[in-house]
Amino acid sequence: MNSVGENNIVETAETDAISISQALYFCCSDANGEKDLQLISSALTSDRETQLRQFLLRRLRKGAVYKGTGSCSGLDFSIGEGCSTPAVCFYILLPCSPKKRDIVQESEENNGRDTIICLLSDSETTLDTFQVELTQFCESIAHRIPKEGSCPTSVEEELKEWYGACILYTVRVVRALGPEGLAYLLLMARQDRPLEMSPEVDAQLCADVQRLATGCGVARLLANKRLSYPEGEYSQGKGLVFERTPLGPYPLSPKVPSGWRIGSRIAEWGKRLAAAGSSGVSEHSRARRVKKVLEAFRLETIKDMNALKRLLKQSETDHYCLYRACIFLRQSGNSHVLLEHAKMEGGSSMDVIRVLEDYFSTHGNQATEGTYG
Repeated sequence: MNSVGENNIVETAETDAISISQALYFCCSDANGEKDLQLISSALTSDRETQLRQFLLRRLRKGAVYKGTGSCSGLDFSIGEGCSTPAVCFYILLPCSPKKRDIVQESEENNGRDTIICLLSDSETTLDTFQVELTQFCESIAHRIPKEGSCPTSVEEELKEWYGACILYTVRVVRALGPEGLAYLLLMARQDRPLEMSPEVDAQLCADVQRLATGCGVARLLANKRLSYPEGEYSQGKGLVFERTPLGPYPLSPKVPSGWRIGSRIAEWGKRLAAAGSSGVSEHSRARRVKKVLEAFRLETIKDMNALKRLLKQSETDHYCLYRACIFLRQSGNSHVLLEHAKMEGGSSMDVIRVLEDYFSTHGNQATEGTYG
């Protein structure tokens, strides 16, 4: 079952390259009750795999590895031959694929076999920036490893593709959409609406676009709950579909419903994303730059929400602050989503929120960055 191979070298669009690797272990307890690791597969050389195993065992036996929570740590060795750059490792402890649960089985399954997945790269790739993507990828891997028996070969093969799936996907999406498509993608994410892909778009690109949209959505950042929209809204031409465009400057373009428009703020974010993913630097550097722009986009959403909450609280006793809240929402281009999340959080400002909702439902929002009919 154990296999030791060569490290992977990822060539970028330019001349530089980085070294990546991966390792997969079963985590169990030895005869003394101490944590032990059984190697499933590794792309490291035997001496480096031994160093990695010792590092993981020290962490496990100190109780410093928490199930379901990934961590990034620098290691004392490099991955590539002749490379002096120390490696960085993302590792996570996850339960193997559970059986169908019921109340009787739950206690037994909680004590079942676990797995540790390790993803390694050169330190300049900054894996900690992509921890959400790495965690989601590892969860999908662990879910297909049975609690008993050997690990499927297909899982080991998929694990080798972790770098392209978790990091370079950002560059592929930027290359496929361009500034305008990215602006519409960000608008969909900010308004917390699902998007659709036309059937001719290949499965890999569909998954890439959906992953990027999920990563910059507001639900995970604010109330951690999706907003609800009227049933059947998407069937009435209110949704956004990305289509394949063989004759256009970019592989995908948005099919925009009537009444939609992109305002200056969201258009600028689309341009910033496109610039971050443009040529001139290595692919892993472009991916890191795209991720930084996305983080800034999410941070702006959080700042808008915090500013609105302050204005709502002040508006309970100050009518001028109510006017300021109204102007702020109109300029944000995101009034519906911000007000909905404010309602989800509850508090004493519900009367103020209802006044603002009544105003926007009556007068509309001429400053929105995207409208739906």
